Amino acid sequence: MSESIRLDPKRVRAYNDRGSAWFGLLDYDRATADFAEVIRIEPKNALPCYVRAALGFVARRDTALADVRKAQDLDAWKTTTSLKSAFIGHFAARTTGGEQDAKAFLDVAAEKWFSRIWPYPVLKYLRGEIDDKAVLDAAGNDGERTTAHTDIGVDLLLKGQKDAAKEHFDWVKDKGAVIFPDYGIALGELARLTAEKP
Repeated sequence: MSESIRLDPKRVRAYNDRGSAWFGLLDYDRATADFAEVIRIEPKNALPCYVRAALGFVARRDTALADVRKAQDLDAWKTTTSLKSAFIGHFAARTTGGEQDAKAFLDVAAEKWFSRIWPYPVLKYLRGEIDDKAVLDAAGNDGERTTAHTDIGVDLLLKGQKDAAKEHFDWVKDKGAVIFPDYGIALGELARLTAEKP
């Protein structure tokens, strides 16, 4: 990937792939730099803003919420990028004690999201309308299960249920779709949990 970038410094796919690899390796600085380059090359593309928001969340950086809002402004609720960004915004707000802001991200998503397709069940779960089993039952493939296990795990972790959260992160580590930002989030949270153990 680095060779592809050297040969063509504007090759977005190479930055995406390398940034995703850095994310999975928990190298947040390098991953963030690669996605920043994608944003520079394609400033109207919402997806790298969402990924950088996910990186900011898992690294506990205060840039996460700004990237969430940028992704949603660019996407304007046309694709799942807006909805998945709402989940990141919700989690980032909860980590700083902003319960009202966290709820607002989900309320706006429920109002604006146009479809009941995946990842809509995750939204229903985070709003307390369905349980984790219903979310997992609704997931139709390993990519969707990666999202489900990651988001359920983060929710449980933020509720202080560390052992239950770890089970979901372990599933992602062992069976998850590595190309998803959710994979990097799950591995990052799992690493944080492991570091906390005596």
